[in-house]
Amino acid sequence: MNWKKITAYAAALLASQFGVGFFEGAIAPASLSTAFVSHLVSFIVCGGIFAHLSASQTSKPFAHAWAALALQIAAAVALTQSLAGWLGSTPIASVALEWLVLVFALLVGTAVGLSIRRSTVSPADA
Repeated sequence: MNWKKITAYAAALLASQFGVGFFEGAIAPASLSTAFVSHLVSFIVCGGIFAHLSASQTSKPFAHAWAALALQIAAAVALTQSLAGWLGSTPIASVALEWLVLVFALLVGTAVGLSIRRSTVSPADA
C-alpha cells in the first residue's frame, strides 16, 4: 500500500468536504435544496478524487480508495470532536447521509477511474 498517496488523497477528500460544508453552512441559506445540492457537489467532487486515485494507482486501487476514505473519516471525526464546543452537535442522520454519499462516490469514482485507466492502456502495454 502506498501510504503517502493514501494520505494525500485523504487530505484532498477532507479539504473538499470542508469546502463544501463551509459553503453549505456559512454562505448558502439552510434549505432542503441547499442540502441536496451540497450532497450532489460532494458526490461529484469526491467521485472525481477517487477516479483520479484509481486511474493513477496500478496496484490495488480499490483498497487504496477505501484506505483514503477511512483515513479521511478518522481525521474528520477527530477534527469534529476537537471543535465540538464551537461548532455544536451535528445530527447523526446528517453524518450518516454524508458518509453514504462518500461511499457511493468511492464506488462510482473508482469504477470510472479504472475504466479510464483501461481505456488508456494500449494493446502493446497489456
